[in-house]
Amino acid sequence: MATTDGVYQSDRWQNDTVPRAGSERTDSDVGGDIERVLAVYGPTNIEKIERHIEPLADVVGTTTLLCTQPHPNVTGINQLSPPSTGVRLLDIFLLSLLTAVESIRGDYDAVVSVSLFPHGCLGLLAARWNGIPAHLGIIGYDIDVHARAWYGRPVRWLIRRFDAVTVPGPTHRRRLHRFVGVPWDRTAILANPINADRFPGGEDAERPYDLLWVGRLTAEKRPVLFVDVIAVVAERYPSVRAVIVGDGPLSADVTKRIAHYGLENVIDTPGWVDDPAPWYADASVFALTSERDALPLTLIEAMASGTVPVAPAVGNVSDLLVDDWNGRVVDPATIEGFATAIEELLANPERRARLGANARGVRNRFSIADAAEDWQHVTRILTRSSRE
Repeated sequence: MATTDGVYQSDRWQNDTVPRAGSERTDSDVGGDIERVLAVYGPTNIEKIERHIEPLADVVGTTTLLCTQPHPNVTGINQLSPPSTGVRLLDIFLLSLLTAVESIRGDYDAVVSVSLFPHGCLGLLAARWNGIPAHLGIIGYDIDVHARAWYGRPVRWLIRRFDAVTVPGPTHRRRLHRFVGVPWDRTAILANPINADRFPGGEDAERPYDLLWVGRLTAEKRPVLFVDVIAVVAERYPSVRAVIVGDGPLSADVTKRIAHYGLENVIDTPGWVDDPAPWYADASVFALTSERDALPLTLIEAMASGTVPVAPAVGNVSDLLVDDWNGRVVDPATIEGFATAIEELLANPERRARLGANARGVRNRFSIADAAEDWQHVTRILTRSSRE
């Protein structure tokens, strides 16, 4: 079955393609000569550093990461952290001071950052103070929420100040260009990579669960909607088994909804787990019910495991999913729409196996090596900006 053709290797996922009508390509063939990079980022878990920053360290000489908490197992990166006070505003102030001092002391070629507030703003100030190019990595919230809010005009102005802006997929890249006004040649796709070896599930794997939901139990992720969907599916498939992996503010609401439908023996709720990989391998279908999302890592991880995704057309999801080829796209994302798509998959094991095998093709586009290649493209953009 096809796993490497089609959507994963199409031009829309490449960084050197000409945009659609209305823009000009001005990309340079000049190779990147950025060697010393200062990264301003604030994750509290090592996994995000490994995915977002370590691939950068593979393509530049020196990477220094300013973060709120150092991680001893990170390799190839110099980590610097200010003292932690437990007070967010004070911690941001201390990180600001560290960013200013280190940007001057370190003689860097560029500053990269992830998320506009506050790390992107700190990185931009440091870059402008030292006369070097600045990068902003947008995961989703900056462009989907901040740029569209009532205060969106200054946000869009700030984003345009960066020399390179990266997003996780083609839809957001086009939105950066058309809505935010960032020139096409200063935009790029930066893969949200996975370690494919951690997700060995295949189409022949034994799957004790029919349905899986993974994520933070928050309003925008809509876990309660997932419970509503299972309630409908269970009416037709009484033996259905589902699991919700994660915790968050809506944990109590989810528990109450499960009790409301009497689904305690249908839906398991193990709570937060450090490694969701085994859960993907244990489920036949993965449901993404988010109201808003860029390109969630959970979707990519599920697909890498051969778990068939059922997801709404939000963010860059519809760039990755081709309906009835590597998953099901639910549009509009209603309870009935999700339930119908899931019931069709449960009723047809051969179709489910075909979609699951095709879904595993994400392993060929969202690897650490792909992220490093994308970072190489970003360094070329930054190099060109530094020479202008």
